[in-house]
Amino acid sequence: MSAAWGLERGALWALDLPADCPPPARPERDRMDVHFARAGPADTGALAVAMRLPEAEVAARMARGCRAFVLWHGEDVASYCWVSIRRERVGELARDLAIPAGESYIWDCATVVRFRGQGLYPRLLRAIAEVLGEEGQRRVWIGASSTHAASSQTFAATGFRPAVAAISLRIAGRGIILRITSPSDADPALAAAARRVLTGHS
Repeated sequence: MSAAWGLERGALWALDLPADCPPPARPERDRMDVHFARAGPADTGALAVAMRLPEAEVAARMARGCRAFVLWHGEDVASYCWVSIRRERVGELARDLAIPAGESYIWDCATVVRFRGQGLYPRLLRAIAEVLGEEGQRRVWIGASSTHAASSQTFAATGFRPAVAAISLRIAGRGIILRITSPSDADPALAAAARRVLTGHS
C-alpha cells in the first residue's frame, strides 16, 4: 500500500489494438512451459498466494469487474496482470484514471520471484493485447514509475509507445498532478488522449 504522501514520477504508455507486437526474443522451444488463461473465481486462492494479498481482496477486485490474466506453470501462478475497462484507482497517484469506452488499463503486474528471468512478463503482455484486440478494444494503457527502467524496456519491446510523463504529489489521500509532459516525438493525439486519461479532461 502506498504511503499517505509522496512525490511520484511516472509515465503512461499506450498500445493501439489490434496490436502488431514484436516477436519474442527467444525461440519458442527455449521458453518456459506455461499456459495463458484468465483467472476465474476458482483461482482466487492461487492468485492471493502469488500476490501476497488476502483472498477476499482478490475476490473483491473480480466482483467489481476487474480481470486477472495469468501465465500458469502447472497449477502455480507464474506471472499475472490485472485489466480494467472502467475508472481505476491508482494508489501511487491517489487518483482515478478515466478510461474511455473501448479502451483498457493494465495494472498491478508481477512475476513470482522463482519464475523471474524467463521473459514471462512480455509474453503475458502480448497475450493480453491479443485477447483485448479480439474483443474489439481499440487501445490499452499501462503505466510505470520512472525508476522502473526494466518495465519501460519491456513496454517498448512489446510495442507500447510512451504517451506522457507525469509528476504527481500524493498527500492526505489526494493526488495532485503537478506536471505532465510528452516525449518530443510523441503523437500529439496520443499525448492528448493520455492527458484525458490522467486528468479526466482535455
